[in-house]
Amino acid sequence: MRLLSVVAVLTATVGLAADPESQPPHGPWRFEASITPVVGQLNDLVTMQLGVGGQLAVALSPHMRLVVGGLWNYRADESSFERQLQLDLNRRVTGDETRLTLFIPAAAYAGTEFGLLHGQVAAFRFPHRLEFTMAGLAGAVSTRVRLKPPTPTADGSISPPTSGDAGLRPTLGVGLGLHFEFLERFSARLEMRHFAIPGRTTSVNGCGANDLKWLDSPLRVPRGPPSPGCRAETFEGVDSETGLNRANDLPYAVGIVREPSSLFQSYLVAQVSVGVTF
Repeated sequence: MRLLSVVAVLTATVGLAADPESQPPHGPWRFEASITPVVGQLNDLVTMQLGVGGQLAVALSPHMRLVVGGLWNYRADESSFERQLQLDLNRRVTGDETRLTLFIPAAAYAGTEFGLLHGQVAAFRFPHRLEFTMAGLAGAVSTRVRLKPPTPTADGSISPPTSGDAGLRPTLGVGLGLHFEFLERFSARLEMRHFAIPGRTTSVNGCGANDLKWLDSPLRVPRGPPSPGCRAETFEGVDSETGLNRANDLPYAVGIVREPSSLFQSYLVAQVSVGVTF
């Protein structure tokens, strides 16, 4: 009990949420608005991402909540291992279901959270509650793919990598977490969530295989405008940020939409959340 009290004191500064034990079996529902200042990718062998998030939860019963939320990654890059591998061997680590070769700029989800195991501590003469939770989630993620890898140039410098928009993809997720509630209206959460994302890339910047093949053709046989949604201008002119000709990305984009891929890719994250109920 003394050890649990110490854990409660140490974790009480990192989160907020509602006390399910205070909820009647049927309404009135209480809401929890929380923010997640740390969302970090765990399976970061190929890609490395860090972001923030937010969530709204509705307590439907003492041990069940409806949750709606999302995340935004302000940092998305290849891992140092993958980048060095590309520079040394000029090849990409091929993905399997335990690796993520996509960049995830943002995600949105909805689902249900259940309280599994429960316990109480009484640090500082106030009752506090520990709860292990499980969540089932469904939603969508925006994705980007690496096009040109970083490459050495004749003068010894490194030509920067490029990437392209790979569109929205559905996702299914599960989560496990530790939920510490204190002072009735506050809590701390430490959670791990796993999202499964379809691995197949069918378009880059809205352009499918036929569009990319036509754009990459040196003859450009007349065939009418590109398909609706194809942003052909993203493969034209010079990129002001990198100083590179955007047409150089076309062979990479063609290869990506043609290459075989795993059935899904895994996005595994750990997150710490804080919030308040109303």
